[in-house]
Amino acid sequence: MPEPRRKPVVGPETRAPIKEAGPERGNRFAMGAHIRILHDQVKVAEIDSELGKRFEVHCDEPPNLGGDDEFPQPLHYVAAAIGF
Repeated sequence: MPEPRRKPVVGPETRAPIKEAGPERGNRFAMGAHIRILHDQVKVAEIDSELGKRFEVHCDEPPNLGGDDEFPQPLHYVAAAIGF
C-alpha cells in the first residue's frame, strides 16, 4: 500500500520567514553567477551570497555530449532547484 501524500511544506499561503523579506513588502532580488569553462564540458559557477560568502558549483555533461560525467549535468541542478 503506498504511503499517503504529505501536505506540501511550501504552498500558495506560505509567507516569508520575516516580515521585511516578503513580496507583500515590495522587496525584489536579483541573483547572478560568473561561469567559467575549465575543460571540455566541465564548467564552474562562482556565486556570491548576499552576506559575502562565495560558493562554487561544478557541472559536466555525459560522454555522448562531449563531457566526462565528472559532475551533475546543468539540468540536474534545475531539477534539484525545483525540489528545493
